[in-house]
Amino acid sequence: MVDFDEINKLSETKRRSEPYDEYFADMDLTDEQKKERISFSEDTEDFIKYIIALILASMDFNTLDEDFITEQTKTSYLAVIGSYMDVDDYVTEYVNTFASDFVTTTLENIDDIWYTSEDRAMFDAENEANTVLNYKDYIKAILSGKTMKTWITYGDSRVRKTHRPLDGKTIPINSLFVVGDSFMLYPKDTSRGANPREYIGCRCSLRYS
Repeated sequence: MVDFDEINKLSETKRRSEPYDEYFADMDLTDEQKKERISFSEDTEDFIKYIIALILASMDFNTLDEDFITEQTKTSYLAVIGSYMDVDDYVTEYVNTFASDFVTTTLENIDDIWYTSEDRAMFDAENEANTVLNYKDYIKAILSGKTMKTWITYGDSRVRKTHRPLDGKTIPINSLFVVGDSFMLYPKDTSRGANPREYIGCRCSLRYS
Protein backbone atom coordinates (compact mmCIF):
# COMPACT_ATOMS: atom_id res chain seq x y z
CA MET A 1 0.00 0.00 0.00
CA VAL A 2 2.90 2.38 0.60
CA ASP A 3 4.02 1.86 -2.98
CA PHE A 4 0.41 2.29 -4.12
CA ASP A 5 0.12 5.71 -2.58
CA GLU A 6 3.58 6.88 -3.55
CA ILE A 7 3.00 5.98 -7.18
CA ASN A 8 -0.48 7.45 -7.39
CA LYS A 9 -0.20 10.44 -5.08
CA LEU A 10 -2.50 13.26 -6.12
CA SER A 11 -0.91 16.44 -7.43
CA GLU A 12 -2.15 19.74 -6.04
CA THR A 13 -4.30 20.49 -9.08
CA LYS A 14 -5.53 17.15 -10.41
CA ARG A 15 -7.85 14.52 -9.01
CA ARG A 16 -6.63 10.97 -9.34
CA SER A 17 -9.97 9.23 -8.96
CA GLU A 18 -12.74 9.16 -11.56
CA PRO A 19 -16.50 8.80 -11.18
CA TYR A 20 -17.06 5.07 -10.89
CA ASP A 21 -19.38 4.77 -13.88
CA GLU A 22 -16.74 6.46 -16.04
CA TYR A 23 -13.83 4.50 -14.60
CA PHE A 24 -15.33 1.12 -15.45
CA ALA A 25 -17.26 2.18 -18.55
CA ASP A 26 -14.79 1.18 -21.26
CA MET A 27 -13.21 -1.84 -19.56
CA ASP A 28 -13.74 -5.17 -21.28
CA LEU A 29 -16.43 -6.22 -18.82
CA THR A 30 -20.06 -7.27 -19.02
CA ASP A 31 -22.71 -4.82 -17.86
CA GLU A 32 -23.21 -7.04 -14.82
CA GLN A 33 -19.51 -6.91 -13.95
CA LYS A 34 -19.44 -3.13 -14.32
CA LYS A 35 -22.48 -2.75 -12.10
CA GLU A 36 -20.90 -4.99 -9.47
CA ARG A 37 -17.64 -3.02 -9.52
CA ILE A 38 -19.45 0.29 -9.13
CA SER A 39 -21.40 -1.07 -6.15
CA PHE A 40 -18.24 -2.57 -4.62
CA SER A 41 -16.43 0.76 -5.04
CA GLU A 42 -19.22 2.67 -3.32
CA ASP A 43 -19.25 0.27 -0.38
CA THR A 44 -15.46 0.32 -0.11
CA GLU A 45 -15.35 4.11 -0.27
CA ASP A 46 -17.77 4.25 2.67
CA PHE A 47 -15.64 2.01 4.89
CA ILE A 48 -12.42 3.83 3.93
CA LYS A 49 -14.00 7.16 4.88
CA TYR A 50 -15.05 5.61 8.18
CA ILE A 51 -11.48 4.49 8.91
CA ILE A 52 -10.08 7.90 7.98
CA ALA A 53 -12.63 9.59 10.26
CA LEU A 54 -11.72 7.17 13.04
CA ILE A 55 -8.03 8.02 12.67
CA LEU A 56 -8.64 11.77 12.69
CA ALA A 57 -11.03 11.63 15.66
CA SER A 58 -8.68 9.47 17.73
CA MET A 59 -5.85 11.88 17.02
CA ASP A 60 -7.99 14.85 18.03
CA PHE A 61 -8.77 13.17 21.36
CA ASN A 62 -5.22 11.82 21.76
CA THR A 63 -6.49 8.24 21.89
CA LEU A 64 -4.82 6.84 18.78
CA ASP A 65 -4.47 3.05 18.87
CA GLU A 66 -2.99 1.85 15.59
CA ASP A 67 -3.65 -1.83 16.32
CA PHE A 68 -7.31 -1.16 17.06
CA ILE A 69 -7.77 0.89 13.88
CA THR A 70 -6.05 -1.80 11.84
CA GLU A 71 -8.42 -4.42 13.22
CA GLN A 72 -11.38 -2.16 12.44
CA THR A 73 -10.09 -1.84 8.89
CA LYS A 74 -9.82 -5.61 8.52
CA THR A 75 -13.29 -6.21 9.94
CA SER A 76 -14.89 -3.51 7.81
CA TYR A 77 -13.24 -4.62 4.57
CA LEU A 78 -14.00 -8.31 5.12
CA ALA A 79 -17.63 -7.36 5.67
CA VAL A 80 -17.71 -5.53 2.35
CA ILE A 81 -16.05 -8.37 0.47
CA GLY A 82 -18.24 -10.97 2.16
CA SER A 83 -21.33 -9.41 0.62
CA TYR A 84 -19.92 -10.03 -2.86
CA MET A 85 -18.11 -13.36 -2.61
CA ASP A 86 -16.95 -16.13 -0.31
CA VAL A 87 -14.03 -15.07 1.88
CA ASP A 88 -11.26 -17.65 1.59
CA ASP A 89 -7.73 -17.78 3.00
CA TYR A 90 -6.33 -15.80 0.08
CA VAL A 91 -8.82 -12.97 0.58
CA THR A 92 -8.23 -12.91 4.33
CA GLU A 93 -4.47 -12.68 3.90
CA TYR A 94 -4.87 -9.95 1.29
CA VAL A 95 -7.14 -7.93 3.58
CA ASN A 96 -4.71 -8.30 6.48
CA THR A 97 -1.94 -6.82 4.35
CA PHE A 98 -4.17 -4.08 2.96
CA ALA A 99 -5.35 -3.03 6.42
CA SER A 100 -1.89 -2.83 7.92
CA ASP A 101 -0.44 -0.92 4.96
CA PHE A 102 -3.40 1.44 4.66
CA VAL A 103 -3.33 2.51 8.30
CA THR A 104 0.46 2.78 8.46
CA THR A 105 0.62 4.84 5.27
CA THR A 106 -2.15 7.16 6.44
CA LEU A 107 -0.44 7.82 9.76
CA GLU A 108 2.96 8.32 8.17
CA ASN A 109 1.49 10.93 5.80
CA ILE A 110 -1.13 12.45 8.07
CA ASP A 111 0.10 15.99 7.35
CA ASP A 112 -0.55 15.55 3.63
CA ILE A 113 -4.23 16.31 3.07
CA TRP A 114 -4.51 13.88 0.15
CA TYR A 115 -4.16 10.89 2.46
CA THR A 116 -7.35 11.82 4.29
CA SER A 117 -9.23 13.15 1.26
CA GLU A 118 -12.33 11.95 -0.54
CA ASP A 119 -10.20 11.59 -3.66
CA ARG A 120 -7.95 9.05 -1.98
CA ALA A 121 -10.96 7.12 -0.67
CA MET A 122 -12.45 6.96 -4.16
CA PHE A 123 -9.16 6.13 -5.84
CA ASP A 124 -8.45 3.31 -3.43
CA ALA A 125 -12.04 2.07 -3.76
CA GLU A 126 -12.06 1.77 -7.53
CA ASN A 127 -8.69 0.03 -7.50
CA GLU A 128 -9.78 -2.37 -4.78
CA ALA A 129 -12.89 -3.25 -6.80
CA ASN A 130 -10.73 -4.47 -9.66
CA THR A 131 -8.28 -6.25 -7.39
CA VAL A 132 -10.85 -8.24 -5.44
CA LEU A 133 -13.38 -8.85 -8.20
CA ASN A 134 -10.72 -9.90 -10.71
CA TYR A 135 -9.86 -12.65 -8.23
CA LYS A 136 -13.53 -13.54 -7.88
CA ASP A 137 -13.90 -13.77 -11.67
CA TYR A 138 -10.78 -15.94 -11.93
CA ILE A 139 -12.04 -18.44 -9.36
CA LYS A 140 -15.50 -18.44 -10.95
CA ALA A 141 -13.99 -19.19 -14.37
CA ILE A 142 -12.04 -22.16 -13.00
CA LEU A 143 -15.10 -23.57 -11.21
CA SER A 144 -17.20 -23.21 -14.36
CA GLY A 145 -14.74 -25.28 -16.39
CA LYS A 146 -12.98 -22.55 -18.35
CA THR A 147 -9.52 -23.61 -19.48
CA MET A 148 -8.04 -20.59 -21.27
CA LYS A 149 -7.72 -16.87 -20.58
CA THR A 150 -6.98 -13.86 -22.78
CA TRP A 151 -5.46 -10.59 -21.53
CA ILE A 152 -7.30 -7.46 -22.71
CA THR A 153 -5.84 -3.98 -22.20
CA TYR A 154 -7.89 -0.80 -21.87
CA GLY A 155 -6.59 0.28 -25.27
CA ASP A 156 -5.74 3.92 -24.60
CA SER A 157 -2.53 5.91 -24.22
CA ARG A 158 -2.40 5.27 -20.47
CA VAL A 159 -1.84 1.53 -20.88
CA ARG A 160 1.59 0.62 -19.51
CA LYS A 161 4.30 -0.24 -22.02
CA THR A 162 4.77 -3.56 -20.24
CA HIS A 163 1.06 -4.38 -20.63
CA ARG A 164 0.62 -3.50 -24.30
CA PRO A 165 2.36 -6.65 -25.66
CA LEU A 166 -0.08 -8.78 -23.64
CA ASP A 167 -3.18 -7.47 -25.39
CA GLY A 168 -4.93 -10.46 -26.95
CA LYS A 169 -2.47 -12.99 -25.55
CA THR A 170 -4.14 -16.31 -24.66
CA ILE A 171 -2.67 -18.88 -22.27
CA PRO A 172 -3.96 -21.80 -20.14
CA ILE A 173 -6.05 -20.61 -17.21
CA ASN A 174 -3.57 -21.74 -14.52
CA SER A 175 -0.50 -20.34 -16.30
CA LEU A 176 1.17 -17.06 -15.43
CA PHE A 177 1.37 -13.95 -17.57
CA VAL A 178 4.82 -12.34 -17.68
CA VAL A 179 4.10 -8.66 -17.01
CA GLY A 180 7.28 -6.63 -17.09
CA ASP A 181 9.39 -8.11 -14.30
CA SER A 182 6.37 -9.74 -12.65
CA PHE A 183 4.18 -12.83 -12.92
CA MET A 184 0.39 -12.65 -12.67
CA LEU A 185 -2.52 -15.05 -12.94
CA TYR A 186 -4.78 -12.13 -13.89
CA PRO A 187 -4.58 -8.31 -13.97
CA LYS A 188 -3.85 -6.88 -10.49
CA ASP A 189 -2.85 -10.29 -9.11
CA THR A 190 -0.46 -9.86 -6.18
CA SER A 191 -0.14 -13.53 -5.17
CA ARG A 192 3.23 -14.01 -6.88
CA GLY A 193 4.85 -10.89 -5.44
CA ALA A 194 4.27 -8.66 -8.47
CA ASN A 195 5.94 -5.28 -8.66
CA PRO A 196 3.38 -2.66 -7.54
CA ARG A 197 4.17 -0.66 -10.66
CA GLU A 198 2.58 -3.45 -12.69
CA TYR A 199 -0.75 -3.69 -10.89
CA ILE A 200 -1.52 -0.37 -9.22
CA GLY A 201 -4.19 1.41 -11.21
CA CYS A 202 -4.25 -1.34 -13.84
CA ARG A 203 -7.45 -1.36 -15.92
CA CYS A 204 -6.75 -4.51 -17.92
CA SER A 205 -9.12 -7.48 -17.81
CA LEU A 206 -9.40 -11.10 -18.92
CA ARG A 207 -11.69 -13.03 -21.21
CA TYR A 208 -12.15 -16.67 -20.23
CA SER A 209 -12.89 -19.49 -22.64
